[in-house]
Amino acid sequence: MKMLSSLLFFLFSSTNIGFTQSLEMYSGTWTYLNGNEKFIVYLWKVPDGYNGHYKLLSVDNNGNTVSTIYDSNKEVLNTGYNWPSVITTGNSSQNQIGGIIIDNIASPSPQFGGYINGQLRFFILNPNCFNNITNPCPLQAQWTVIKMPGLSNPDEPEFTIPTNITLIKE
Repeated sequence: MKMLSSLLFFLFSSTNIGFTQSLEMYSGTWTYLNGNEKFIVYLWKVPDGYNGHYKLLSVDNNGNTVSTIYDSNKEVLNTGYNWPSVITTGNSSQNQIGGIIIDNIASPSPQFGGYINGQLRFFILNPNCFNNITNPCPLQAQWTVIKMPGLSNPDEPEFTIPTNITLIKE
């Protein structure tokens, strides 16, 4: 009986650890380097999915930060409060998460409230690289942002943020 309970405990613990690790595949810092610009996405786990922020940095030839071009973790209009998050997704499904992204860097035109809503799809390209001890490789994800479906204002500006890139997890 003691052997059976030990075996059941081990199986439950192993399954639970694996499940937690797969959920945490998304949490952390993701980057995309384009010349002397580095786009960074920060994702963190919340009870019903993931939240996050992004920013764009100017970097030198060694990858050191020169300046911040924009950062989504900024004040909401003139309220004195920062955006709690601009990325809100559901839980993962088959190596991807999807949800709403707010481009709060867009034209601050009053008619658009200083932001544009979009749909985000975040798809893990190489899930076998996650926690792969025998063959370590950088985890990669396809970041795709599109305008929300339905009616839209033809004068709405385009996204400021990248809309179709491959991110690498740091």
